[in-house]
Amino acid sequence: GKYRQEEVDLAVRESVSGLMSSNGEGLSAEVNGRITMRSCLSGMPEVKLGLVVNAGGGPVSADQIHTSNQTEGSYVKGVTFHPCVNLGRYNESQILSFVPPDGEFELAKYRVTEGIRLPFKATTLMNEQGRTRIDVTVKIRSEYASNVSAARCVVVIPVPMQTARAKFQLTAGKAVYDPQRNA
Repeated sequence: GKYRQEEVDLAVRESVSGLMSSNGEGLSAEVNGRITMRSCLSGMPEVKLGLVVNAGGGPVSADQIHTSNQTEGSYVKGVTFHPCVNLGRYNESQILSFVPPDGEFELAKYRVTEGIRLPFKATTLMNEQGRTRIDVTVKIRSEYASNVSAARCVVVIPVPMQTARAKFQLTAGKAVYDPQRNA
């Protein structure tokens, strides 16, 4: 065959954005996901892949994806598939069926706006230290199960527009004041 070793790599990457109140209650959240694939397969084999793309546990039909992407009852919005995906077969069996192109490509991307349980809980405590200083304590606790891990987590904490500088005391990670974002 064309390749010494026939292989397919599949990666699912999700970015979670959430807004929380000062007591850690989730106010809003959004997940943006991408499924990328690297294909090193000789010939033109058909690949079949079963996915659960609905946070409620059921698949989203191609009709829901192809028409409005806003179907009631579906948590997933704006799903798009690579042109190699056979949407007719997906609509019939909820199985992705496709002949992958060689190399790396984006198989699908999606957005989830409802039914999201935020992976972290943050609580804040603010104390005014005179007219020009505020002491803010932010505690972040993971809501992940002990066998789940996360990488490259970024926490953005908004500050008043008049903020000139910020000092940090951390137990883990690093912090940077960004005056452009007031955060």
